[in-house]
Amino acid sequence: MFVFSLRKMICGSLLLLLVSCSKPLSPWKVNKIETSNPSYNSSRYIFTDGNTRFELYKTAYETVGYFSVTSLPIPSLLENSSISQIRLTIDDDRETVIAHRITGGQKLILPENTLQKILEALKEKKSVTLETGRYSLTLTSPPEELSLYNCTNR
Repeated sequence: MFVFSLRKMICGSLLLLLVSCSKPLSPWKVNKIETSNPSYNSSRYIFTDGNTRFELYKTAYETVGYFSVTSLPIPSLLENSSISQIRLTIDDDRETVIAHRITGGQKLILPENTLQKILEALKEKKSVTLETGRYSLTLTSPPEELSLYNCTNR
């Protein structure tokens, strides 16, 4: 009886030690395709929190950013159903940006200058929040190994 409970205690302690020493999981995910010809390489970076997502696609020729949701469509502007407003907050600076809605209304294409502001802010480890309608997403800086900061096409 004593041996069994001692064994349980040792196993429990080892499990606790392993869990406490592991790195927390990052909300950032990356998929890279590397070929023998760099012109065909691409990267996809995704930050997900609940039913909201920031996506970044990088090829040799362009970098495109998206804000998307997995539930109800993002509200459009009354005058034009193909665009929507998105509020970008970097630290205490807030601005409203117009973004194009993709068919179905659950994904917005971020303007290039907005995407560059987001990438620069993340590089500087600033707080970045995207909001539209009922949806809000606060991005955290990705781990350095994701090389997200090399996503400019200049």
